Amino acid sequence: SRICWEALRFDVPPFLKRIVSEDCSINGRHFEKGAIVLLSQRSTFMDPEWIENPMVFNPHRKSDNPMFHFGHGIHTCLGRDVAKIAVPMVIKEIILHGNGMIGRVEGPLGDMTFNQSSDYVESLKVKLGV
Repeated sequence: SRICWEALRFDVPPFLKRIVSEDCSINGRHFEKGAIVLLSQRSTFMDPEWIENPMVFNPHRKSDNPMFHFGHGIHTCLGRDVAKIAVPMVIKEIILHGNGMIGRVEGPLGDMTFNQSSDYVESLKVKLGV
C-alpha cells in the first residue's frame, strides 16, 4: 500500500476549494467572509519542509508524514479509513486481473461526473480486461 500512496502523492487534485466562513487574517493576509480560497495539495506534497526529497519516488518514506489525500481537521474525508484499505486492494486487483488494461464503461455510465461543491470526481465506472 505504501507504493500506492507514494504514487498518489505525485497525482493529486490541483486545488481544494473552500469558502471563508467569517472574516479572518492569516499571516497578515485578510480574507472576507464568502471569499473562495484555493488550497494547493500539490505544493504540500512537494514541500521539502514536510517531505524529504519530495521529487524522489520513495515508497519507504517514514509513515509519520500526514496523508493530505483525505483533507485535514474538520474537512477530513469521512471515507478515509475505508479508502486506506480499499484503494490499495483495488489497485492490486487491477494489476493482477486486469490484463494490464482498464477502460471506461461505454455510454453515459462511463462519463466522469464531478461533485459541484468540491470539484472532486464523484463517479467513473470502469471495466477490466478491455
